[in-house]
Amino acid sequence: MKMNEEVMVKVIDVISHYYGVDPFRKTNEPRFTECRYAIWYFLRYKIDIPYTLTAIANKFNKDHTTISAGIVRLECLLKYEKNKQVEMKGIERLLFNAFIISECNLVNVQRTLIVHNGDKIYVRKIRMAAA
Repeated sequence: MKMNEEVMVKVIDVISHYYGVDPFRKTNEPRFTECRYAIWYFLRYKIDIPYTLTAIANKFNKDHTTISAGIVRLECLLKYEKNKQVEMKGIERLLFNAFIISECNLVNVQRTLIVHNGDKIYVRKIRMAAA
């Protein structure tokens, strides 16, 4: 599995676990749509690997305009709802911790550098020098 795919799967797993729903289930129930919007938002803006709207849309079997509309809707909520801002910060912390924990378990020459600068979560593969 390529790194971009690994990161996308990790983001989807962490956020869907947070909401307790399957984001791929075809329903318009609020909990499911909130979960999808959060996943799309984080993949597009909070992870430094550039996921295009088309790449996200392909993963969810949706049109790229659906992804864009969902992200815009979440951004509007983030402007005016303090509880939604707190919720997204909590998810951001969960994601950061999930990346750290999964990488601590790897015993490999290739490691992942994970940095959270308050705006984005940076995920980079680095090659360790052989001892």
